[in-house]
Amino acid sequence: MVLVGGYPVYPESPYYLLKKGHTEKARKALNRIHGSKDQTLIDAEIKRITSNVTFSEEVRVAASQKGPLLVQCFQGTNLV
Repeated sequence: MVLVGGYPVYPESPYYLLKKGHTEKARKALNRIHGSKDQTLIDAEIKRITSNVTFSEEVRVAASQKGPLLVQCFQGTNLV
């Protein structure tokens, strides 16, 4: 129950913010999470999360080109 009460003060997810293109908000959230003393760490985290977002988007696009995932389960040579 304590977690629910503290929810309004939790920072927004940096991953979500970067996925939506809000780089400065993501930087502020990371500063709240890690502290603002080591900006090198914050820059490295922004770079890492951005590469994860890019990779996830590329995988999503590649998977969607072949149709819905449920349909893909029943296509191809791996039918049992």
